[in-house]
Amino acid sequence: MAQIPTPGIARRETIVPDHLIEDLTVDVTDAESGTGVLTKDHRFIPACIMVDLVTAADPHVNLYLTEVTNVGNWATGSITLAGGTTAADLNGDTFILTDKDAVSQTFTFNNTDAVLTGGSIGLLDVLAESTIWSRTKTAINNIAGLDITAGNLSTDTGWSAFALDGIIFTAPAVDDETLTITLPAGFGDDAGKAVEIVFQDTAGMSGTPTTNQIFVHQGAGTAAGIINLKRAINGFSDATTIKYGSGIAGGTTNGISNLNAVDGTTAARLTIEAGESGTIGNYVTMATTVTGATVTAALSGGLQTATLELVQDITGSAGNTAIDMSGVTGGTSNNFADGNNYGRVKFRSSESFTGSVRIRAASLQNEYAM
Repeated sequence: MAQIPTPGIARRETIVPDHLIEDLTVDVTDAESGTGVLTKDHRFIPACIMVDLVTAADPHVNLYLTEVTNVGNWATGSITLAGGTTAADLNGDTFILTDKDAVSQTFTFNNTDAVLTGGSIGLLDVLAESTIWSRTKTAINNIAGLDITAGNLSTDTGWSAFALDGIIFTAPAVDDETLTITLPAGFGDDAGKAVEIVFQDTAGMSGTPTTNQIFVHQGAGTAAGIINLKRAINGFSDATTIKYGSGIAGGTTNGISNLNAVDGTTAARLTIEAGESGTIGNYVTMATTVTGATVTAALSGGLQTATLELVQDITGSAGNTAIDMSGVTGGTSNNFADGNNYGRVKFRSSESFTGSVRIRAASLQNEYAM
């Protein structure tokens, strides 16, 4: 019997080689059949084989494929907002999504309400970039007639807000002088609170702090007071130098939630940092009545650049249409790219079973070079 190709003859060069596109595991519970979805890029309907049936209870079950089909095609695009973009920056800005059927929808940001229907992206009271994105995603997916779905969100570049040497002591605090740190809505477990730190120079820390108060012993001098203040913000259990009032979520374990105090450039200074990246930390404010201290009014520098994936079903169409972000402050986009095929594998067994079926799919893409 002839052998093709003849022994010793090199395999003919192909333009696109066959390649494994999927190694799929499908779980089955007490059934005689099952299905799995192929999601990776392939040009034609792939060839599939059963690799393994992983089950101890039914070792003699016979499996066979009943169908391998092409289901459709999708294309992906994305929209991006520059880090540091706020609801105020976006107020009145618009972008347009158009699907394969030429259905077009204009989306409008506004910071006057929280409506997320009809193309409105309401950002009322929104401070965090993550909330801007979650509302944008919801607004897109609320348009039933638009064949575009907002999917995964990926964060690219993030920075936490901070105040370098945000608290500076030039002289010790005295009894009942205060430092008030106000946290914005949505910022950790102490969100929305004005935490009042009350300095005491009385040995034994007399009295009991009220709701959202922290008593801090000033100690023998400026340096000692700074050390105790740092401990109070970060969470430190020592009733002789720090007392936490009710309502401080972090308490002796975490201090003021979502806020960190680190050493400043000298021993009499503290740098304050937000515990998460994004613009929300820029709304942390500080004020003091301590005559021998100065504070930075607000943290700054927080930003988060993120990208929202858009998915469009383009089955039966060659049209991957446009994303127009030109009307959005700090907005950019990647237009819809040629879509991936995706398919479905169906299989059946000789009897009902429970286990994991492993299926491998190869794309038969061979086109021989001339």
